[in-house]
Amino acid sequence: VRAAVEGEPPVAVTLGKTSVFSGAEHDVVKIEIESEALRRLNAKISSSLTCTDTFPEYKPHCTIAYVKPGLGERYAAVLNDLQGKVAVFDRLVFSN
Repeated sequence: VRAAVEGEPPVAVTLGKTSVFSGAEHDVVKIEIESEALRRLNAKISSSLTCTDTFPEYKPHCTIAYVKPGLGERYAAVLNDLQGKVAVFDRLVFSN
C-alpha cells in the first residue's frame, strides 16, 4: 500500500448524508463521502495490489461509531449538520 500511495497529494472529500445501519449488537453511524480524488486513489490501490474486492461497487463513507442498538438515528440526526462540509485527508493509516 505504501508504494501505491507514495507521492499522492492530500485528498479532499465532501461529506454527505449521515445514515445508520442496524445490527443485533449495535447500530453503525456513517457519513457518505463524495470525492473523485478518493475514487481515483481507491482504484489505484486496487489495481496496484493483489486483493479481493468483496463489494461490487465502491461506496466511500466514513464510519463514525458503533453505538447501542436503537441509538444510531439520534447521532445521525446531529451529524447531518456536517453535510456539504469539505474535509482534507493528508495521511493514511493501514491496519488490520
